[in-house]
Amino acid sequence: MNKYLRFPLLFSSLLLIITFAFSVKAQEVATHFSVDKNDEVFPYAEPFQLLNYDWEISPIPSKLSTEEDKEQAVFQKYHYALEYFYDEKGDFKVWELTHHIVKINSENTLKQYNKVFVPLQNGEKLVSLKARSIHTDGKTIEIDLAQIRKIEENGFFASSTRFPIEGAQVGSDIEYFYVIERSASLSGHYMYPANILLKNVSFELITPANILFVSKSYNGLPQAKQQSDAMGRNLLSISADKIHTSSSKSILGEGNLMRLHYRFSHVLADEKYADNSWENIANQLASVVYPLSLKDENRRINSILQELHADKTSLLPQEQKIKAIEDYIKNNIRIDENINHDSYSLLTSLETGMSDSYGVLRLFGAFFQNAEIDHRLVGTSDKKYFSFDESFPSWDFIHAYLFYFPSLKSYLMPTEVSYRYGYIPYSLINNKGIFVKPPVIIGEDIVAYSDIRTINFVPSQSHTNTNYKVSFEDDLSTTKINLKRELTGYAAIDYHAYYYLSDEPEKAVAGRFDIRAAEQAIPERVDITTIENHYYDAETVRMDLFKVEGKISSNTLVEQANETYLFKLGSLLDAHPKSYTQKGNVEKGYPEEFKTIIEIEIPEGYYIRNFEALKKQVWNVEMGQMLMHFKTEAILKNGILTVEITEFYRDGIQTKEQLAAFERINSASVNFSNAVVMIQKMK
Repeated sequence: MNKYLRFPLLFSSLLLIITFAFSVKAQEVATHFSVDKNDEVFPYAEPFQLLNYDWEISPIPSKLSTEEDKEQAVFQKYHYALEYFYDEKGDFKVWELTHHIVKINSENTLKQYNKVFVPLQNGEKLVSLKARSIHTDGKTIEIDLAQIRKIEENGFFASSTRFPIEGAQVGSDIEYFYVIERSASLSGHYMYPANILLKNVSFELITPANILFVSKSYNGLPQAKQQSDAMGRNLLSISADKIHTSSSKSILGEGNLMRLHYRFSHVLADEKYADNSWENIANQLASVVYPLSLKDENRRINSILQELHADKTSLLPQEQKIKAIEDYIKNNIRIDENINHDSYSLLTSLETGMSDSYGVLRLFGAFFQNAEIDHRLVGTSDKKYFSFDESFPSWDFIHAYLFYFPSLKSYLMPTEVSYRYGYIPYSLINNKGIFVKPPVIIGEDIVAYSDIRTINFVPSQSHTNTNYKVSFEDDLSTTKINLKRELTGYAAIDYHAYYYLSDEPEKAVAGRFDIRAAEQAIPERVDITTIENHYYDAETVRMDLFKVEGKISSNTLVEQANETYLFKLGSLLDAHPKSYTQKGNVEKGYPEEFKTIIEIEIPEGYYIRNFEALKKQVWNVEMGQMLMHFKTEAILKNGILTVEITEFYRDGIQTKEQLAAFERINSASVNFSNAVVMIQKMK
């Protein structure tokens, strides 16, 4: 798996549980540890294939063509390999090799690539490491391993190695490779980066002779070849002279990158040890989320359900029961992924108020079962990474979880506090997933019926409605603004989260008003006076509504040019989606409408000089329907200039045509963000 593109998997622990539950004896491995047992960096001296891996003794400096020299980066070698093996204890492990040679063709490339960062997670070991610079005259400078330092981080990586490449300069090559040892996973994927020219690209996956893995490539990457090596081991391999892909600006994001998925298929000569169907995955998933022996836990859960008036005998409507259960779990259980769920039973979670994501799934499942609420557990993928592939059964396509309620045709996302019943991330919608019923006992077997279907969910339209009432002090040096903002749907979710998770909710919400001129933030004081938020109130009918009122005072929204004052009108479009630089990803993930009304009190003795210029309209039409538009209207009446700006998106951005239309609308929005009202003194 490409470490820089990893995302959290709720069931990494589950995979360890099911990883080779079959009785296969470990092969004898000729592994010799170093004499110094305290040496955690390089514990091996003799290895298998990857631990024998080395670079060329006398490398030849690479050369770029005229066209290649224009690239922001060129990798002359891009090799990634995995070798699965049994260690001396019989544990199934994997070595992971990364080998890169990058051509330094500019100062920017040198700045970006002259340091190597090797990230390690808990339980991983850096087994082998080499790095050097290769100069145009053939001279090489190898890095002194004694200079390599390990760093500790509080984030995702528990221990890492970082080091600079000595002697690297423009025109030289930087070469490095490293091998990491970790516990084996039965599935994974590897993505190739965009906007970088990769040459001499290769991938290898090596397994013992009795273990077979399969793979599938996507987005133009060649399919891997299945073969055996001289020692009888199984080998999946890909080789390509060149890979060069452009980044995607659509909501699909990384899902458009070239990638390969791989997974364990079966044990040769023993087909009962197989993991090659969605049915197997569903049964394994259900057996862990719905354990059958929960007597003590069920007593405690039923007691809580009675307190919530959500037990199976309650006359409360099912939807209200679901909301009550969700509120209880999300308000009382804090998710901490560092918790070892093996030592954290459901009872422990209920007593301590802490659990990992895996435990939270089990809690929801147990509550719903005890309340006799008909539901399905849904495992799916996030389209921001890649879409669910029904044709390639793999745990790698299950990294997001939902609960589905058939009678209500609605969903709940259990592990995200900011998403409450009735809302799920938009990047999960219209993706396929596996829908799993709680397991039943049939004879001696525990069976979980499942099917694969599309996650059909139509959220209500998201709106952001803002009203600004603008006035000025006598000399126009200070702008006073009364503001009101009302948000619904997905537009409100971020505000709900800021409000709910902050110790100073008014201050957190005030920070959402990002008043700016072009790319320069304008210093202003935002005082939030009123907040109306019912998102976490299970009894509220309209949970997705968020209202805020406040006041803004600014000394920088007006500039003077002789007798004309320029009020930075466009700076108040802070809620509208904009990409000022037009670089990187531009995402509009869901249907949304923005309406901003700005009412400006014209000071006595002044008039608006550019009134007509404030009227403009841009639209895009698809198949007779308005796809998206940006529109402004201006009215001047009784000394009040009213400017109304509407921006509308019927769909998310998922196609090239939609992206082109969005960029047109976005350009209009960005241009208007520079609009000014010219307030001229009367003569």
